[in-house]
Amino acid sequence: MDIEEKLILLNDIFSPAAPIESADHFIGRTEQLQKIRQAIEERGQHIILYGNRGVGKTSLSNIISEVFVNLNCTKVTCTRTDNFYSIWKKAITRTNFVVEEKQIGFGNQSISRIIDMPWPQDADIDASHIETIFRELYNPILFIFDEFDSIRDKNTKIKMADTIKVLSDNIPNITIMIVGIAQNIAQLIGEHPSVERCIRQIYLAGMSEKESEDLLYRNMQILELRIDESVVQKIIECSSGFPHYIHLLGKFSARHAILDEAKRVSMSHLNKGVIESIENSSQSLSISYKKALDHTKDLPHFERILLACTTSILDEENTFSATDVFAKLRDEDKNQIKIDLIHSQLLLFCKEENGLLLEKLGKTNQMRFRFKSPLMRPFAKLKLHTKFKGN
Repeated sequence: MDIEEKLILLNDIFSPAAPIESADHFIGRTEQLQKIRQAIEERGQHIILYGNRGVGKTSLSNIISEVFVNLNCTKVTCTRTDNFYSIWKKAITRTNFVVEEKQIGFGNQSISRIIDMPWPQDADIDASHIETIFRELYNPILFIFDEFDSIRDKNTKIKMADTIKVLSDNIPNITIMIVGIAQNIAQLIGEHPSVERCIRQIYLAGMSEKESEDLLYRNMQILELRIDESVVQKIIECSSGFPHYIHLLGKFSARHAILDEAKRVSMSHLNKGVIESIENSSQSLSISYKKALDHTKDLPHFERILLACTTSILDEENTFSATDVFAKLRDEDKNQIKIDLIHSQLLLFCKEENGLLLEKLGKTNQMRFRFKSPLMRPFAKLKLHTKFKGN
């Protein structure tokens, strides 16, 4: 492969700006795919796939129809202006509905025929209308409603929960899969205890270290490149499990290796790739970080404290405490930073005028912190990598 061929292929296999569209370029998430399969095969069960922004929920939902080849699958991307009527109208009009019809004559053979489903003109529909539409269908169908968190209409969430319950009870061959940003399923469809028994909750965390390694080694092999293990580990560390940053750093690091006509991706290529990755990151992240830098740069140890925030161990709610940051700094730096100073600077990062990098949760004596945008955690790591890359 020459340089031009590698650069073309590079843009094909690394996809930091858009979700993965093809199963050929997807890697990992074996456990989640198995859970989805089990839910689809269990009659009357439905699925909610949830997690933080940027962990790969859309990519996973995009490749389901390829992974489960015999499944009739329709995917709808929800928007802020959507309601119950509009999302189901999209779903119905995009689906090929196949029915089996018995033929008169010897052997009573049946043939498959695609039919148009009736769609009510009255926009004031509810779960009973959806049940009526699907009543004569016997083949399994999966409807995926992606970015369901973007819907602002509370009534839509209530009606969707009702639809899940009605279909589970009466049309068990239809599966609904709701996908969205959330810490729990109540944030997506509200509190509906009656539907909990028929919902398979699947939380999508960041990519594991093994999944990240597999992605990087496989893609580099496709490009006929080797990659230093230290570079792989640094990309994984900086990415915090977010596929976007794994793809971003992998792409630009490999690009510099290709342009250098090198056979392997080294740390020098990664360092150049980090600079380009920062330039190609979200503008909102850049603005928030710059605002924080401008307002806190004169404070003692602020960069060390922020770096410790990005590497502190998180709990199930993705939060950390001032004590966690103190312990991280104590392990890495002989110059002790007092916990009171750490706590006061964490509070400063929670202010709008300081970039609103963090948000605080809990009472004063049990206060915990979380990055306001989960993607700020890897972005801050990249910014600080350029300053502390020797460490």
